[in-house]
This record gives sequence, structure tokens and C-alpha cells, in this order.
Amino acid sequence: YTQKTTHQNTHFSKKLSFPLSHTHTQKTHTLSPNSKQKKKIWDTNDASIDAAQTAVDHWESTYNTLRSALITSITSAQSIYNTAKTGASGIEHHLLVPVRDYVILPAFSGVERVTSDSVGFLQSEEAKELASVSLEIVRRTPII
Repeated sequence: YTQKTTHQNTHFSKKLSFPLSHTHTQKTHTLSPNSKQKKKIWDTNDASIDAAQTAVDHWESTYNTLRSALITSITSAQSIYNTAKTGASGIEHHLLVPVRDYVILPAFSGVERVTSDSVGFLQSEEAKELASVSLEIVRRTPII
């Protein structure tokens, strides 16, 4: 014969907040009139529910670990970027700007002024006169 009983599952998951109803079926099989009766109780799907809950717990744990690692690495990268940016800004304002203002710009200004004055002299009448006097001295010098 078959007897059905219904009960409330007392096995709760962390994530599930409601009890699960299960139906157990007890079957009694008679093999022969002289043999013992074999009783088999059919298991509910508790094992599959436990396996699913374990899989969900593992997935959640893995997700939280990966999320935590990702947030930590992004925070670290952001911190490194901000530190590098601050350092570069400090180097720019405390080293490069003074070097530019007191070394490079005056040097370029001096070279520009010397070049401008040289070009101005080479185009002047004094340069033409100096060139002709120098050429006359070279003509009078004997070749040895």
C-alpha cells in the first residue's frame, strides 16, 4: 500500500526565509509471502535543495571576493594615479618652473639677442667696410 504524509521542512537556508513543503511517500513492497517486507522511504528533493543552496553560497562568496578584490585594486590604482599626479605637479612647480624661468628662458633670450645682434651687424655698413679692409689685407699679404 502507499501512504502519503505532508510536513513542513525545518531546514532553512540563510537566503530563504520561507519553509518548503515536501511530500514524503512511503511504499511497502512485498517480495514474496515468505520473505521479509522491504520498506523504502523515498527521499524528498532535500539533497538537491542543499546542493543548490551550497552552490548559491559558493557563488555569492566568490562574487563578494572578486568584487572586493576589484574595488581594492581600483582604489589602489586611483591612489597611485593621484600620488603620481601630485608628485608631477610638485616637480613641475618646484623644479621645472624655476629651471625654466631662471635657466632656460634667460639662456634662450641671450642666444636670441646675440643672434639678432650678429645678423644686424652683418647687414650693417660697418660689416661691409670691415669685409673690404680685410680683403685688402689678404691681397697685400705675400704667399709663401
